Amino acid sequence: EPPIFADSFRFSVAENSAAGTYIGIISADDEDREETHSFYIQDINLESSSSLWVFGVDSVNSTDSSAGSAKVFVTEYGKNHLDYENPVNSFNVSIVVMDSGGLSDMCTVTVTVDDVNEPPTPNKTHTFWIRENAQKGTLLGYPILSGDPDIYDTHDYIISSWSADDETYSNTDSTWHLP
Repeated sequence: EPPIFADSFRFSVAENSAAGTYIGIISADDEDREETHSFYIQDINLESSSSLWVFGVDSVNSTDSSAGSAKVFVTEYGKNHLDYENPVNSFNVSIVVMDSGGLSDMCTVTVTVDDVNEPPTPNKTHTFWIRENAQKGTLLGYPILSGDPDIYDTHDYIISSWSADDETYSNTDSTWHLP
């Protein structure tokens, strides 16, 4: 008898996960008690080139049992390509289980990438020029980019220091007034 995946499998993984991060266990049943099982990925999102796969599988219980199992993990390639903000943040992983007699079954494992709040990395220095007789409320510069990969985050900015008349001033009380 062939091995059979009895369940569908759904997992999630945090974006930017390290290579080797464990995602979940899949298992298949086999009525033949003396079978050994091997698991392999056929494709991910229909991509059949394994060098571009973000996930891998390792058999964990594949010898002389009625159920074979494998763990799904993040690959070395995957550690740099699991980004919630990317257009592709859900993966359909086609996995095959094969017994020692060559009989097989296939299932699709769905893995979604979870968003993680990533710190902004803004440009630390911005230079803006303004005329000495500019009216109050004159816009100094726009935009100040946050460098935050989380596109829906909002940010507050405080002017911490500025230079005028060849002197540098510090903003120690969060006021926005020039001396």
